[in-house]
Amino acid sequence: MHHDLGEEEEGLVRDQRVRDRFRGCLVGLAVGDALGAAAEFLSEEQVRAQFGQLRDYRDSYWRAGQYTDDTAMARCIAESLVQHRDVVLSDIADRFVHWMLTDGAGIGSQTAAVLTQIHAGQDALAASDQVWEQTGRRAAGNGGVMRCAPIALFRWRSQKALIRDSCDTCRLTHADPRCQWSCVATNVAIAALLAGRDAAHQEAGSAVLGRCGELERALATAARVRVSEMRIDGWDQGYTLVTTKVAFAALCDGKPFEEALVGVVGKGGDADTNGAVAGALLGARDGYEAIPARWREGLLAHGELVALSDELFEIAGAH
Repeated sequence: MHHDLGEEEEGLVRDQRVRDRFRGCLVGLAVGDALGAAAEFLSEEQVRAQFGQLRDYRDSYWRAGQYTDDTAMARCIAESLVQHRDVVLSDIADRFVHWMLTDGAGIGSQTAAVLTQIHAGQDALAASDQVWEQTGRRAAGNGGVMRCAPIALFRWRSQKALIRDSCDTCRLTHADPRCQWSCVATNVAIAALLAGRDAAHQEAGSAVLGRCGELERALATAARVRVSEMRIDGWDQGYTLVTTKVAFAALCDGKPFEEALVGVVGKGGDADTNGAVAGALLGARDGYEAIPARWREGLLAHGELVALSDELFEIAGAH
């Protein structure tokens, strides 16, 4: 006997699918980060010579399966959101400082400079602005976009709040508009993917239209150029637009999670961060179950990340 799912059952199935994508996003971020850690700062040729294809976690500066600062800072944001059920910038800044003082492994120079001033008692946004001004307004590192995904999970139903909070949480350490709008593009795309919409790349482009010409060009390139054709291991490998471009190119390529992520980290450069942002997008698209079991099981703190994803889903998914 065949009958269509009732509305309630359909809702449950849909909820399970969205929950799976929430998990996929946060765990995907950490998996990409941990996979790419062994290739960080290597050239594409060095990655190939050392690993062939980087398909498994490897011991490097980091233990195999250990995530880096990208996931550690994303966790700070996620844990603050879960505790406060709101975006409390001062609390997120405090968590960043606590992480820097108690661990801080892999911390970027711009992030360290800002957090050191915050620790000394300066206002977070003032410290961030000051550090950026001191670089001649040139510093646009990828330290904001690498950790932004929890905001997308929390604000996936409200693009207005998502844009505001993506900018504000980025600005805690990275004041440059290119950094802020990289976070917006990434999070708008994640929100679209969580909802199961196909046009995530176009939605991201629309959200940043007229805001940052360089980012618009990077997104246009991502839609046109395959990851395999890109060179991302040059002097600008830590640049927010390089990371955003390769992550969106991985999304636009349409390859399944594992193949796409192996392709990204195999390019070398800032491989853990490129892997983290690509992993968040691909995980939001394909869901947790699409992430290879060996990557999920080999990931340190895997259980905590799944639990955080579920808590964010309960807070943000139901309302």
